[in-house]
Amino acid sequence: MKKIYLILISILLTTNSFTQQNGHPESFKCKHGHTYRKSEQKSNPALMNYDVKFYKLDIEATTESTAIEGSTKILATVGNEALSEFVIEITEHINIDSVFISDNKVEFTRNKDELSVNLSNNIAANTDFTATIYYRRPASAVNYTSGIYNSAVSGWDKKVTFTLSEPYHAKSWFACKQVLEDKADSTHIFITIDENLKAGANGLLKAVTPMGNGKVRYEWKSNYPIAYYLLSIAVSDYTEYNIYAKPTEMGEDSLLIQNYLYNNYSGVNAQKAGIDATVELMELFSDKYTLYPFSEEKYGHCYAPLGGAMEHQTMTTTGSHLFYQFGNFCRFSTNIVKNRSTYPYINPHNNCAYY
Repeated sequence: MKKIYLILISILLTTNSFTQQNGHPESFKCKHGHTYRKSEQKSNPALMNYDVKFYKLDIEATTESTAIEGSTKILATVGNEALSEFVIEITEHINIDSVFISDNKVEFTRNKDELSVNLSNNIAANTDFTATIYYRRPASAVNYTSGIYNSAVSGWDKKVTFTLSEPYHAKSWFACKQVLEDKADSTHIFITIDENLKAGANGLLKAVTPMGNGKVRYEWKSNYPIAYYLLSIAVSDYTEYNIYAKPTEMGEDSLLIQNYLYNNYSGVNAQKAGIDATVELMELFSDKYTLYPFSEEKYGHCYAPLGGAMEHQTMTTTGSHLFYQFGNFCRFSTNIVKNRSTYPYINPHNNCAYY
């Protein structure tokens, strides 16, 4: 089953990846070309004393810089021993305003990219608690470990603020536990922005709430387990172009394919053919292998000035230029599956079989 999921997900990706290099001699690359130090993999053992169940991000962002402010709320369950210290990861350049444990304001200390709270009263084993961190991230220049980026899009007259957290940069824009084995069961991502913009994120858009003073809040919610680095946001002057797939297993229901494209007439029309090919791809591979694993929410794309793409769960962040190629890629992929004998050299058990 895992191989089938990997095959399906790999088909939904674009053929390029966003590559970063920072020149560290003691570094190496993850599967998408991101470079990071081996030391970044080490986790504080205290992070293993609780299990994350839920993240709620409630932040304000603009298209003018990487500055954000707001809060991260975490629902977690204590392990088999009482919890005497709460530790969470958040980079040292982010300003922490306050921390609450189960609605009680607490004192905290910081050690580089970790925030710690020594609990005056231990939290009993196997019980739930909440931690809420209020913070302000100052604007910074784009660098290879920032986690959040802001850039003008050449030729489109647009600015975009977007996140790219893989492998260990989620802590650069929200408080989190960067342990792959500990997926949150669900997430809420609320993004307050200027009312002329749109903000894409994981899951389903449940509301766009007026906040006054020319601001609105995009409220995204997801009920699927998710790794920390797959949470994402993208903010720009987007237009929305939605289409629907109808995999057989969904019966009368449809699968939303939601696309946030640069609000530019020529750009939208140039990309439609490539985007529309996603429908055939989704239907065919869902019917041939297994239903798209996030079928109760969506599959989608947010444009950002990337050299490639990043498959953030339910909403890939992608460079707009990729859709010029994407239609042909989708048709080639579906042709392989429909006509196996034509492509005997393709190994269907290889995760990258269709690239």
